[in-house]
Formats: sequence, C-alpha cells, structure tokens
Amino acid sequence: MRLISRHAYYILLLAASLLPIACGGGGGSSPALAVSTGPLVTGTVAQGRPLAGATLRLKDAFGVTMTAITAVDGTYTFNASGLTAPIVMIAVSTSSGSAGATTLVSCKDVISPLATTVVNVTPWTTAICAMLSSTGKAVDLDPILDRDRIRTMLVSVDNYTKALLAPTLITAGYLTTQGPLSTPFSTTSPYGLSGAGYDSIYDNIIVGQTPTHVVFMADKNLPGCALGQTMGCVQFSNPATQTTIQPNVCGADIATGAPISCNASLPLTAMPPSNNIATANPYTFGCVGCIFWGPLDNFSGVSSQTPLSLTHIVPGSTNRGSG
Repeated sequence: MRLISRHAYYILLLAASLLPIACGGGGGSSPALAVSTGPLVTGTVAQGRPLAGATLRLKDAFGVTMTAITAVDGTYTFNASGLTAPIVMIAVSTSSGSAGATTLVSCKDVISPLATTVVNVTPWTTAICAMLSSTGKAVDLDPILDRDRIRTMLVSVDNYTKALLAPTLITAGYLTTQGPLSTPFSTTSPYGLSGAGYDSIYDNIIVGQTPTHVVFMADKNLPGCALGQTMGCVQFSNPATQTTIQPNVCGADIATGAPISCNASLPLTAMPPSNNIATANPYTFGCVGCIFWGPLDNFSGVSSQTPLSLTHIVPGSTNRGSG
C-alpha cells in the first residue's frame, strides 16, 4: 500500500512538470510580459527622448488587447502568441514636462509567427498611421475598422515617406529602405552623445499636422525665413486654417498637440509659400524647407517635393533591417 502511494506520487510529479506554462494574451486587457521563447513584438517608444513609463496599448485584428509600461530607455516587449495582424499600438505619456501629454501611434500589417517583429512608436510612425485612419487622425486608427486600409496602404505610405526623408536616412547611417516602423534603434548612445541614428532624427525634426490632416515635417534647427528667403530657413503657411483669433497657427505637434506657428509676416489672405511641388497642390498649405503630404496624395506615386535633409544628424552604427 505504501509502495503504490509512492509510485502514484512520482507519476503525479512527472505529469505536473510536463504541463505547459500559460502566457499572457487573449481577449480583454492584460499586462504584457517579456518572455524568452515564442514570437515577440518589441521596439522603442520615443520622440527625440525615450518615453519612459508610458502606457502602451496593443490591439489586434480580432480585438485582442495587451498593455505594457515602457522601460527607462523607451523599450517594450509583448508576447505575440495568439495575435492576429494588423495591430495598432498607442502610447500615452503624461510626464512630458512643459510639452504636456504625449500620444504616439504605430501599426503593423504583418507579425512573424516564428521570430521577433519590431514595431517602433514615434512621431514618424504616428504620421504614417494618420494616413491609414479613416478619420485622418492617428489615434482613431483601429485594426478592426481600418483593417483593409492598413493591409493595402501601409507599405505604400511607408515607402512614400522614406523617399521624402531619404537624404536624412543616409546621413543617419541607414539605407533608404530602413524605415521608421521596423528598424531597431536605441535612445542611448556611447561616448556621451545625445543620440544617434534614428534617435538623432527625432531629436532634430518637427512633425506636425494641420486641422485638415496634412502632415508636415521640417528641420527644427533652422530659423524662420526672411522676406524673399528660400533656402536655409523654414516657413509654413496655411491660410485656410488661420483665423483672426489664431492668425498664425498652421498646425500642431503630432505628439503633444502644441501649436506650430505660420510665418508671422504672411497675412491671412496670402498664398502659401513655394512648396517645390511641380503639380497642383491639393492642399491649402505650403512651406519653405519642409515636406508634407495628406490623404489626397497618391502614395503609390512619386512626390515631386525636394526630399528633406535634416541638419545636426549623428550617424548611428551599422544598422540592418527595413520597414
């Protein structure tokens, strides 16, 4: 009798050791845990500085949601088991100092079932996602309602914006195929540098959006344009959205909502400044020293704008990947 009990004990112990370990995921909201096996979704949340302690929410094509808190360097990791692409991620941080609250968005049309999928969340990815949203606002992008738009448009919008920032990508040490969505980057840099590679790009770029959902980018280091100046400066104009109450507001920072001013010397009735577009401009918006696009663009085509070459870019180490 005692011998049978001992055998039964060892059989139960062996069976317990073979049981699978449960992982997070499934319907509803659950904390995402970093795991050493299985498919992962990972990346960096940053806007020129890492968004540490930000709440990051992931939603997939079947409504499965997961949440995570970003690390000090802005990184995160989700267990991707059971997730179905496309996915949309929204990061919210209320610890942005004088900049106020920050909301960044990213999305991905494919998740690898066998390897790690990198999905960064930045102002540039927010701009891309804005073009995929049926409302023109990145925060409204939904992987269920906008599933077909993400699957059919993401690659073309990503490629369109990479072409418009090609010189900056090369200066930062990347190939022009290495886009903002899936190219790994770090917010920490050796030798005391403030940032390198993609982190350097976000340190030096303005990313704004007008009330009519036009996205614009410019070099934050350049001064405003003097009368007649067309090089080495930045000038925005958006007469359609200026009012007598806010005569010089052209748009808002895509991450914080802070207003971005138009050129103060331009009257409300002034035509937008030269925008380097040879074909008809479908937007009441123009600029010197910037690039812009919006929901009326043909993203499968080639823009006639002069690509943006940011200053003060610090090249990163050899980088691989694309997206």
